[in-house]
Amino acid sequence: MTLELIDIALSERHSHPRLQNRITGKVRAVLAETIGGRLIEHEIFVPVWIDAVEGTPEDDIELSLMVKAAYIIGRLKSRLSSSQEPLSGNVFPADTPTASNDDVAAPSDIPHPAASNSTQE
Repeated sequence: MTLELIDIALSERHSHPRLQNRITGKVRAVLAETIGGRLIEHEIFVPVWIDAVEGTPEDDIELSLMVKAAYIIGRLKSRLSSSQEPLSGNVFPADTPTASNDDVAAPSDIPHPAASNSTQE
C-alpha cells in the first residue's frame, strides 16, 4: 500500500484562547492510494498547532501549520508502510468467531441499582 499526498491546504486557523502566541488549526490533506487497480482518494483533516513569535507574517504561520501537518502525514505513511500485511476491507479473519444475540444480555437481564431490595440505614 502506497499513500501519496496529492493536495494539502489550510482549512482553518485560530489564536489559542488562553496560550499567547499559540496558533491552532486544521489542515485538509488529500491522500491517494491504489487498491486492486482502483485509485482511491482519502480526504482527512489534521489538527495542528504552532507557537509563533510575535510579528510572524501570516504567510509564514500558514506555511508552518501545513508543514507540521505534512510531517504528521509522513509519520503516518511510514507507520503504514512498515506494517507487514496490507489492510483490507475485512477487519476480521474468516475464522474469527462472531458474537451471536445469545451472547448479549438483554436489558431486562441487567439489574437496575434502584430496584435493589437492600436499604441503607
